[in-house]
Amino acid sequence: MDNLSKILIVPLGGNDYNSPTPRFLNPCGDSSMLHQSLDDIEKFNFDMILIILFNNPHLEQQINRINYLNEKPHDFKIVSIEPTNSPAETVYMGLKTLFNPALPHKFSWKTNHYKITKQPEIYIKDFDEKVDINPKNLHPNTVYNWSLNKGNITDVEKKSYIRTNPNNTILNIVEKDVISSQFSVGFYSFKKITDFTTAFEHIREKGITNNIYISHIIYQLILSGQQFQTIEVDDYIDWGNDILWMNYLKTFLPLKRVGDSSYLHIYGCSHSGYTVPPWAQEKHEPKVNQFWGNHLANSLNISSDCVRINSFPGCSINQIKQKITFDIIHDNIQKEDVIIISPSYSERFGSNIFQYKKKDSPSNLDSVCHWNFERMHGFVNIIEGDANQDSQKQINRFSELNPTLEVDLNIIFSEWFYTTIGMFIMLRKIYPNTFLWFLEDVDFINLHISKIMNNYVGFNSFLGEYKLDGAWDYKKVLKDENIIKCKTHDSWDTFIRENCWEHPSDDRKNDGHLGIEGHSKFSSYLYEQINPKIK
Repeated sequence: MDNLSKILIVPLGGNDYNSPTPRFLNPCGDSSMLHQSLDDIEKFNFDMILIILFNNPHLEQQINRINYLNEKPHDFKIVSIEPTNSPAETVYMGLKTLFNPALPHKFSWKTNHYKITKQPEIYIKDFDEKVDINPKNLHPNTVYNWSLNKGNITDVEKKSYIRTNPNNTILNIVEKDVISSQFSVGFYSFKKITDFTTAFEHIREKGITNNIYISHIIYQLILSGQQFQTIEVDDYIDWGNDILWMNYLKTFLPLKRVGDSSYLHIYGCSHSGYTVPPWAQEKHEPKVNQFWGNHLANSLNISSDCVRINSFPGCSINQIKQKITFDIIHDNIQKEDVIIISPSYSERFGSNIFQYKKKDSPSNLDSVCHWNFERMHGFVNIIEGDANQDSQKQINRFSELNPTLEVDLNIIFSEWFYTTIGMFIMLRKIYPNTFLWFLEDVDFINLHISKIMNNYVGFNSFLGEYKLDGAWDYKKVLKDENIIKCKTHDSWDTFIRENCWEHPSDDRKNDGHLGIEGHSKFSSYLYEQINPKIK
């Protein structure tokens, strides 16, 4: 039985928590923002790393991704809770999942895995930063800081600031008010769990329920007589906004290639780009050797160590474009490499969406349409949430963001198409072994783009943003021999349903692409299409 004396808590909230690819899973090579944040955390010897997620339709997918990318010996315990009103409440509710619900006020442990001799220390860390701390400086009741005097600090108004005495004992800590040059780097510690929970409950009893920050918990404990110190970290990298994150990616080490081997680069927005199917979670089956990309690499005489999965379900086509641009700039792709772009089905032009057929559709009026547009019947509504959820609880993403905004879905579809084709043309000119794997009928895509070009007066100016002109022959591009088409069916979804038996352990009865046979058939078909064309 393991002793439990130090717990690291990483709350994963944010406005996009219910996206298949929330910000904490922003890609960074074969890693993510969360995993980069925890890159060297093992040196602190935490007994447990508690990851707190909000319940959402994509929770299982998010957990799979977190575990899949966990290459370090981290003992992640991932719990999910209902969305909260503040960072401190997220930590509080996450901690409650570890304790006996019959004794909620005493926070009695309900686990049999750990030996509890006394209440463990808790350390709380933000996921959108990276800090370097000497393990000798890891102490309870500490706020780790950085100074504005170091320069190059952004979002000054969003941080919490510390005032200390000459002995670095904290006298005051204030949220979003610059009372000194010292600010918290988003890493805090407490002597014991009930210090945190009692302080939170005391604040809540005053009628304060929203925007309770960790700094408020610390100040409440200072008022109750506890002492907190502050220690400056050795280094601090802030990813609090997208510009800071992109700047970090620019400095990220380029790909370390294995010898002179060619690589297989897979850029995808769906299961075709990355998957952790149910069978991969079972102990008796390996996690990766059944993946279609590894099968294909083996057929092409490419080492499995040289397969790069650059994205995963829920990525928007624009995120894929950013990743490709990053790899080109950093010479991560060589001329002899094989590249497969799989932009998913055309209605998945953004992430975090489900599709319903239009009300005027001639058949199956109210049925869910996950995969394809009905030919000749235009677009479907864009809905956020679980497809099986009560329709009253569904949210239209675009109208929710801006109720007065009328979104032209034809233009959004066009952005998906031209972004995809633009990436393919660019890569094809530089790297001859570039292939585009459309997951549905190319003739349908051709038909729909033709209708849009004929119906939209301002389409030429739209094309100008993609450095194309109205005479650009997209029909010729769609006939490129390196575009992989599903010749026998109108879409890969139909191919899957008609050709792939379901794996016995696959509890998602109608998801053949998650079965071993589905992956085997993908790789076999792709090899037949790709191998004769490789230069």
